[in-house]
Amino acid sequence: MRRSGRPLMPTMFATMARIKWWLVGVVAVMVVGCVPSDQQDLTGARATAEELRAARSGVIDKGSIAFGESIRDISLSHGERHGFTFYGSEETILRAKETAQTDGNPDALLLLLGPPDGSGKLREILTWDDNSAGHRNALIDEFRLPASGEYQLIATSYRQQSGGTYTISLACLSSQCAEAPSTDQRKRTGYERTRLASEDIIHGRVATDEMFRIGDFLFDHHFVVEEGLGNGLWDLPGSRSGPPNLRRVHWKRFGGPDTTHCSRCHSVGGADGGGDRLTDVFQEGDGENTESALERNAPALLGLGYVEKLAGEMTDELKEEVASARRLAGMSHRSVTVALTAKGIAFGTVRIEADGQHVDYSGLQGVDGDLVVKPFGWKGHTSTIRRFVDDALRTHLGIQTDAAVARNCQDPDPEVMGSGPDCKDPDGDGVTSEFTEGQLTALAVYVALTQVPVRVEPVDPVALQRATAGEALFSGLGCTLCHVQQLPLENPVHVEAPDVAAGPPLVFDLTAEGREPRLHRRPDGRLTVELLSDLKRHDMGPGLADPRPASSAPQVPREVWLTPPLWGVGATAPYLHDGRAPSLRDAILAHGGEATPAQANFARLTPDEQEKVVDFLRTLGRDPARRGSEG
Repeated sequence: MRRSGRPLMPTMFATMARIKWWLVGVVAVMVVGCVPSDQQDLTGARATAEELRAARSGVIDKGSIAFGESIRDISLSHGERHGFTFYGSEETILRAKETAQTDGNPDALLLLLGPPDGSGKLREILTWDDNSAGHRNALIDEFRLPASGEYQLIATSYRQQSGGTYTISLACLSSQCAEAPSTDQRKRTGYERTRLASEDIIHGRVATDEMFRIGDFLFDHHFVVEEGLGNGLWDLPGSRSGPPNLRRVHWKRFGGPDTTHCSRCHSVGGADGGGDRLTDVFQEGDGENTESALERNAPALLGLGYVEKLAGEMTDELKEEVASARRLAGMSHRSVTVALTAKGIAFGTVRIEADGQHVDYSGLQGVDGDLVVKPFGWKGHTSTIRRFVDDALRTHLGIQTDAAVARNCQDPDPEVMGSGPDCKDPDGDGVTSEFTEGQLTALAVYVALTQVPVRVEPVDPVALQRATAGEALFSGLGCTLCHVQQLPLENPVHVEAPDVAAGPPLVFDLTAEGREPRLHRRPDGRLTVELLSDLKRHDMGPGLADPRPASSAPQVPREVWLTPPLWGVGATAPYLHDGRAPSLRDAILAHGGEATPAQANFARLTPDEQEKVVDFLRTLGRDPARRGSEG
């Protein structure tokens, strides 16, 4: 209890003498370490926002606390206080104690700040005055953190009028806290604050939720030349006088750049959506003429973490089937032919010779000879979100990641990375370390955790009846032979491994960390993904063929495409790989090749029946209440 005769501050202390806990809405700056006595006394007087910002200039870092242990002999002279910054997960139980070591050091005071608000400043969560044992101690006992993110524990004395030696202890009882990154990292704001080091992630100093927010920032960030946007290779066709050398038509495999931010081409239907026809890109061209290039429409980036996991499990199944057949052939000394399936999807056959070593992959269907199911890119040529993001940054923004540069220094590829004189700056724009490995991880985490599409069923009973009838027609036409309605997922734990830094991967559960709406297990424990795709390549006929094979996927014939997932399709017009189909009906009628029977069945329907099929597809959309990236 606070003694009489000492005023309680209206911004920090309750007016009732016995109240020990309270929440306040004061915006506070992030303060780390000891504040010298000539700085503003933030606990003993009302401070304006300007004074709070001014006081930050005298911050001196004193280091991070070891969790669950005490740090003794921290001298708190008059006008000083000590702070420890850490990252904690939502619902983590926090226990903190400040104890004066002698009778002459009364009035301990603990404050908890965090997580940062939209401006990057820490918010005041609670203040804990001396406990019931007397004025020497302050105790935060089993407080549940309200959200995941960055926190700061500030230990001081009332009005900073007492000094001496204290013991300060901090423990996260559920072990879901991590030490803070360096002081320099904490002081940075805006784009600089996103430049994470892989070591911070590997050692658990950045929570998954914080990485999502950083990735969200990067996805919308308008890059500038000073950050690595574009290139300095002025002698390429279509180049201007210097960086960023934006061009609509890409130069061969090197790319553009064609934009300054990711969200420019991913906004149809909401954040992370697809692109309209005006934002189509022209890849692998001569740098100037659109007819020389391969036109591509930007796909929606929804639920991709689940897509990568499904493809990974299918890859494991295919490889295990071949490995088992090789063992059988080796033991029996006879050739073995095996039909490959993964999650019920047929991928053709392979023949293993009697020696168990030589394998004939000529019977494969819809997958490469490496048996890796690649679910990203219209041609199905990329297996992970990380590589998909890495390639997109380079191709569309001219941002070369540290991971890509490291690969290039080891094995130079001037056609892709550029012919600059320095392997660390292959695009010759004078900027090195354009995108750290930590930033790449954050952006990949963001894309992996985006919300999943949902069914948006009509409220009107007649419209709902039409959509239900359309779903039955869709299945009866044969569309679900490729657009398989749902696939089982065994393990929703995403693994994000660094490319360069040595250390364990980042691991998180998509069903726990993903943005809402996210998938949840059924009562029987099963987890299914209503993707409406088989994640397999198919021949779609000459009408949809590229004018030439894509250099990024030379093994894939011109007329072969990955089955695009249809979840969310109702909110992602236009359609097909180049956006040529303005409506879902147009997209269906453009199908050929292996899809010719289903297309013919659709064409034979009455106009009203066709519209019912379209009505069903329109229900495959997005939660209308969660169109933003934060859901």
